Amino acid sequence: MSPEPDVWPPFQAPKIIRSSSQDANKECPYVLSKKVLGTGSYSKVYECRNTKTGAHYAAKQYEKRLIYGMESSLQSEFQILKQVSFGHKNILSLIDYFETQNHLYLVTDLALGGDLFDKICESREGKLSVRDTRDVLSAALSGLSYLHSHKIVHRDIKAENIVFASSSSKPSSLLLADFGLAVLVKDNYYQVHEQGGTLSYMAPECFLSCACSFPVDMWAVGVLTYYMLCGYMPFDCDSDEETKDLISKADFIFEPTEYWEGVPESAKDFIANCFILDPEKRITASEALNHPFVVNAPLARSSSNNISKMLQAAVWKLHSLQNMQSQTSSTQLTQGPSKVSSVSSRLSLNNLPSSSIASPSIDRLLGERDDNRFLTLRKQKFANTSENEIWEALTSSKAVEEADLTVRDLSECKAFEKVTADSVVGVITEKFSPSKFDLWFIKTVLNNSYIRHNLIKYNGMGAYYAEVITDLFEKSLRNISKEDRWGEGKASFLKCVEFFTSRNLPIESVLPAFPCKSPNPEKVASCYPDMAEELAIKRIIKFVQAVQKVYPPGMKFYLVSDGHVFSDCIHVDDDMVDLYFKKLEALYHRVKPNEFDGIIFRGLNDCFRSTEKEFIADLLREVDVDHHIPTQLDKETEFNRKVLMLGCDDNADLLRKQIKTPNHPRLYLYRGFSKFMCEDLAKTEIAKAVSKKKYKKLISAIAFEMIRRNDAYSNLVELIFPFHLRFSIHAHHNAGPKFGIRLLDPAICTVAGHDQNEEDRLLHIPTPWHNSIFKMDNSEKFIVSPSRLADELDANEKVEGGWNEEQRFAVSSLISDMHFAWTLFAVAQAIFIFNAFIWKNQSSIAMSWDQTSFSLSPRSKGCYLITDEVVRSVPQIKNYKVGLLNLFLQHTSAGLTLNENCDPDVREDMTSSLDRIAPEGDYYIHADEGPDDMPGHVKSSTVGVSLTIPISNGRLATGTWQGIWLCEFRRYKHSRKIVATIQGEKK
Repeated sequence: MSPEPDVWPPFQAPKIIRSSSQDANKECPYVLSKKVLGTGSYSKVYECRNTKTGAHYAAKQYEKRLIYGMESSLQSEFQILKQVSFGHKNILSLIDYFETQNHLYLVTDLALGGDLFDKICESREGKLSVRDTRDVLSAALSGLSYLHSHKIVHRDIKAENIVFASSSSKPSSLLLADFGLAVLVKDNYYQVHEQGGTLSYMAPECFLSCACSFPVDMWAVGVLTYYMLCGYMPFDCDSDEETKDLISKADFIFEPTEYWEGVPESAKDFIANCFILDPEKRITASEALNHPFVVNAPLARSSSNNISKMLQAAVWKLHSLQNMQSQTSSTQLTQGPSKVSSVSSRLSLNNLPSSSIASPSIDRLLGERDDNRFLTLRKQKFANTSENEIWEALTSSKAVEEADLTVRDLSECKAFEKVTADSVVGVITEKFSPSKFDLWFIKTVLNNSYIRHNLIKYNGMGAYYAEVITDLFEKSLRNISKEDRWGEGKASFLKCVEFFTSRNLPIESVLPAFPCKSPNPEKVASCYPDMAEELAIKRIIKFVQAVQKVYPPGMKFYLVSDGHVFSDCIHVDDDMVDLYFKKLEALYHRVKPNEFDGIIFRGLNDCFRSTEKEFIADLLREVDVDHHIPTQLDKETEFNRKVLMLGCDDNADLLRKQIKTPNHPRLYLYRGFSKFMCEDLAKTEIAKAVSKKKYKKLISAIAFEMIRRNDAYSNLVELIFPFHLRFSIHAHHNAGPKFGIRLLDPAICTVAGHDQNEEDRLLHIPTPWHNSIFKMDNSEKFIVSPSRLADELDANEKVEGGWNEEQRFAVSSLISDMHFAWTLFAVAQAIFIFNAFIWKNQSSIAMSWDQTSFSLSPRSKGCYLITDEVVRSVPQIKNYKVGLLNLFLQHTSAGLTLNENCDPDVREDMTSSLDRIAPEGDYYIHADEGPDDMPGHVKSSTVGVSLTIPISNGRLATGTWQGIWLCEFRRYKHSRKIVATIQGEKK
């Protein structure tokens, strides 16, 4: 029973006109709380109490004047609830019905646990676990099956209409609710007269003038299951027409792959069975209750289905058929990227699901084989075909020679093989007619891929070594993000290590990193490698040496620069990338121990080494790569960029759709790239030459292009380094297939000027090429921060320091006088924290205070940009070299905040958003000063009335797109008073 809420006493009890349990003209036996539990298009739901029994229920109140002409629909809801109430534990029961002079009421069970939508939103990851999804689905399907057996179609299955009777929100207390659109069907069908329900949950037949039936509910169950498992909707676009188009084609994908990691194939199979376009073939509720996902059983597949899935994509290494009796080889199966290229829609590695190559397998199969089959085999987790089936499909097929490749027709797929000195390497793709570029691309990838891992000597201690090395990584190099899931990914990491240790091979890993220095002078001290890169290289060397100590074959750590992939997007010339990488290699050779060869440097141009590029030169002349910023392009690099985008790019149209989809993970990634590039390019001549609006558009285009390049390069790295441990400098959750590492050792480096929560959200870890590094006197740790912080210290008369001549490194003629390290000597032992200084000996610093007050010009309701007005009203800001400005608003119906300073639409959106949080006209006890007064108080507490902004060299140190807002919440014009207080050091 619910405790007595604060909003009692109830509404005055009205007289009953008609009731299911009471005589007319009697006092209503229910009192309604003023607490609104939920609202609908024509109704509100209140908590109520039966005055006779004391029991608490939910009362759905309809205002008669709003539902005039809809009485038949309400009668239908009432009749359906009467029919099913108390018949099934997972269906909301009707307790009573009554009518007063102005309202209609349906009294039902009280759901204390809220609804499923809130449960998902409040979960840690914005989605449910597989186990919770299964439990919710089982209960919901049980109730739905009961409805269908009673000829009732719900028509509005969605997360908001699934509630929990218990405050614990356990699936056992789940209730199907809101039967406002439900229909009782005859002959198992009902005719659609008008569309009803939530568009993103609607089945395609709902858009047609045809009879519908129970399958519409099962389509919605598929949408619900998809949403529970990954946290976003399968069909949700900017416009209703786009959404309908996706639904009508059942156009859905299980992407991005990181959101589907750990989700069993049976779950995807269940969703696919719900999204069958033909309603007659769609899974039913009773069938769904026995589906392998719902009952937690393995998904059975036919042999033909298995081979089709398996042979859609693979990279393998197998014995040369001539040497099968005497030699050993290893095999890997890895999917190729999927997209329809703008130049060639039939690229051999580009006709498959895009998740395939970007997500290395977590669930791999390793094992010994005899001479008649693969001796080792490693498959993607979705690949269920046996080794025998794969081998038989390959060896029983006919082979033809084409462009130095052996091509085999495998029914629905094609195999392309290349014979080497002692083995055969190959790739399987979907069936297509390969173009000249396709054949060249496949051959080039096979020539450059690191897939020849022959068994040197079987190591019986492989599992032990894998455990030791995994533990070593966990304790030394692994980055721990806020949402770390290493507990899930550790097994994947261990299996990848054991692939090498069981064969007595050096462990191979790959890290795409060290592109070039940022072009922003406020981030880095120069455009060349400095002490930050040195510390990072030494940290990698230390890790590789530690592996060598416990595992004699050692480790090969591939540093694969992505500089040429992105350089033209970040305003860096191609030759500068080359120079940076040469200096980095020189730095490595200077600091590495003698005889150490554990780090190997590679880049984009190394991935496409070929003596036959002239064969595709004519084709590539017609290929354009988007360049939004003018930079100097190297001929070979640009050629390889074109190959990269033509051969490995994912679907650009799909990406556009994803970044327009609310709450889609790719939208958040796009925003992160946009923010990052806005900061990185802020000090370039391009940023200074265009308006803020044009700059914003430029950044959007660059962010989009960078995501495409990032996807393409990730696909390429997976092709070229298919067996390697995948390391990343981004803050991944470590559930696999990529594992985040921190290049700058926290034991000797401390970070300043970085928001860790923000960096985790954007997957950023502080790197040498986006920061500078310096050291304070008497401090054991280096400080990693944007260079502007060092510049501010250098300009401070109270602090002595600069480039330390003893730490200028003469590595070679290439690098002399170019390698910088900072050591700052603080007279007052300064400690730097973010953008301000704190001194232990304050007596040596002249701290000053200023305080003034001013009134803003009168404004009516809305959000206003007042930065210039504040600066004019507080001229003392100009007198401070460093300090803090605090603004305090002396009112309770307005607010202050920092936000977008460019687009006025943002301010309009903010006003309307706050109105939805605290709407006028809602019920408030305090209503003496007008309908906008209490909402104003709520909004004021939400937004806040105080701001603190740094001052640097006489100016407010706000971000590029930040401005000070006044949020006025009263409709009539008011003049607001602000108290401004400054603390800091004057010039």
